Amino acid sequence: MRKLVYAFLATLLSAAGAQAERLLVAEPTVPQSVEVRYVEGEVIVWFTRVMDDAEVLAAAREVGPTIGLKERSEVTPERVLLSVPTGREEEYARRFELLPGVLAAAPNFIYRLEWIPDDYYYPYQWNFNKVNFIYLEEGWDINRGGDSSVVIAVLDTGVAYEEYTVPSYEQDEVIGGTYHQAPELSDVTFVSPYDFIHNDSHPNDQHGHGTHVTGTLAQNTDNGTGTAGMAFNCRVMPVQVLNWQGSSQGWSVADGIDWARTHSADVINMSLGGYGYDSVLHQACIDAYNAGIVLAAAAGNEDTDDPHYPSGFDEVICVGAVRYDSTRAYYSNYGEDQEMMAPGGDLRVDQDGDGQWDGILQQTYGDLDPPVDLDVPFNYWFFEGTSMACPHVAAAVGLMISEGITGPANIRATLHATATDLGPTGWDEQYGYGLINVEQALGGSVMLMATDPVDGKANVGLNANVVLTFNTAMDTDPSELTFTCSPNPGGWTRAWSSG
Repeated sequence: MRKLVYAFLATLLSAAGAQAERLLVAEPTVPQSVEVRYVEGEVIVWFTRVMDDAEVLAAAREVGPTIGLKERSEVTPERVLLSVPTGREEEYARRFELLPGVLAAAPNFIYRLEWIPDDYYYPYQWNFNKVNFIYLEEGWDINRGGDSSVVIAVLDTGVAYEEYTVPSYEQDEVIGGTYHQAPELSDVTFVSPYDFIHNDSHPNDQHGHGTHVTGTLAQNTDNGTGTAGMAFNCRVMPVQVLNWQGSSQGWSVADGIDWARTHSADVINMSLGGYGYDSVLHQACIDAYNAGIVLAAAAGNEDTDDPHYPSGFDEVICVGAVRYDSTRAYYSNYGEDQEMMAPGGDLRVDQDGDGQWDGILQQTYGDLDPPVDLDVPFNYWFFEGTSMACPHVAAAVGLMISEGITGPANIRATLHATATDLGPTGWDEQYGYGLINVEQALGGSVMLMATDPVDGKANVGLNANVVLTFNTAMDTDPSELTFTCSPNPGGWTRAWSSG
């Protein structure tokens, strides 16, 4: 098959729902230099209690002159947006954090997408179906698509989840008069939608990124058309925190996290990020984590080890991207925050030999040239980026929670222990703990680690006395365990009986 390569600025030929649709490919990612960006003249301050306007301004006078109150968070009224002298945002944020009664303060950082655009089509979803890769098909044998009690929040550009007339205040941001539901999301149950860009309850996708991300999470599956999603029985909470151009501010992202926390999300997917430590956004992540929510965020696409947020926060799973051959994608960030790897694609190569570039395939808008044309039929696009890797991990967590594996710390420990190790043995800055293994994370198999009780070496002879450590729970406590070994632990087998 001849490769079909289209820049996202090109006119697209598509017919939504038809089997003869052309698979579209975006241009490969070009890693950019790191830039710390925030809104000029704005600082976010998070107080430990609700302060009335007079109290806020009184506290501001202790920091410096010419500070004004611009806005108060509707979700978390303890948090306010203040105007400060341009060029002194970081200085004033540091001053505020020294005041008693201030939980966190930061410039109003700018966040943006971590992507570049690119089930009849399931054979092209190498990220799902490649043998000995993320073991999704084996995981589906344990839990097929998750449970409807589990809610995954998607903090993004919105999602094409409903038929809705474009409001007057959004008409300059899209082309067309009606938002449409993506055909491949028609079976998904959406809950508690909210739009923090326009402050309304209709977070319709204005870009295409959020719909593509949601497809990996929960796209209609096993319906004979299009592509598949991983956790297709889980419910999705669409939260728009990025605008029609794919960017936003820390103010909106923090509100989005708080919204997900206060509306019973179990998992938060954040395929977005930026540079510069943001204590306000960090506090929002801390609160969500302490509420029992698992947070996952894209590692970033600049091929750098510079700290990237929110993926760099301790409470957030930092998700890097691998390509078909399990090597780190050329754009994917790395470093001390690297935690898990998942398929993100590489639009420069066709390593699986299917005649298509190796991107992540899902349905989204047919027109991705902003402002998007809502009247162009939906189509299937290959994208690449850590934005595409992130929902693989979020969906795996959704399946884990559906299987009764709960608690952020426990879930992360299970992901670490069951990951397929890549690069140097153990955790490393390039690959973190390794590539997600959905089957083992769901408890579908038991991996054995052999350690010589005398010298502690992991590589022991086949006849050596060993200590066996199980890194996933077994169905029952075995009173007898028998196993056979090969020099490669991947060749080990096990069996047990109780009583």
